[in-house]
Formats: sequence, C-alpha cells, structure tokens
Amino acid sequence: MKERLTDLLCECILMDINDPAIYNVWDRITELLSENLESTVGYLIECNEKEIEYLSSVFEDVAVNLNDRRYIESLKFINNKFPKLELDAIIKTAEEYTM
Repeated sequence: MKERLTDLLCECILMDINDPAIYNVWDRITELLSENLESTVGYLIECNEKEIEYLSSVFEDVAVNLNDRRYIESLKFINNKFPKLELDAIIKTAEEYTM
C-alpha cells in the first residue's frame, strides 16, 4: 500500500490542482486508504507534513468508507502532530460522516 500511495502522491504533486484528472488520482488514493483501517492508520501516522497536506483532500471520503472512530482518532493525532495544516474542519466533517 505504501508504495502505491507514494506513487499516487507523486502524481498529485506533479499535477496542477485545477487539472480535472487530479480527481482520478484522489479516487485511487481514497480506494487504497479505504481498504483496511489498521494499514491506513499506520500509514497516516508515519506520513510527513507535506504528504498529509495532499492526503487531507480525501480524509472525509475515507471516513465515509471506513466508518470507524479509530480513523477519526488518528486524524486528531495527526492534527496535533501538524497543527499548521489546520485540519479541524476536515476532521469535524469526517466525524459527522462516521456517526
């Protein structure tokens, strides 16, 4: 999973944020992160700030798919780890999807 996500993140970095094709990459990232809760949490905890910045675009969608409080708790941990990213609104929305 880690290698595939790294490849997809590299694609995102190289793409213009306004390129419609970026949605296809985000969909693939969402699918990978939605496959297994434990793998996803483990992966996210190990990510650096830049990786989290890109991945945060799909946090809400992954929350819908995983529907698990442990995922939300991992997002809160990441938010504390990288406060500059200001993930509070994303986490709040993700929480609403898991209720």
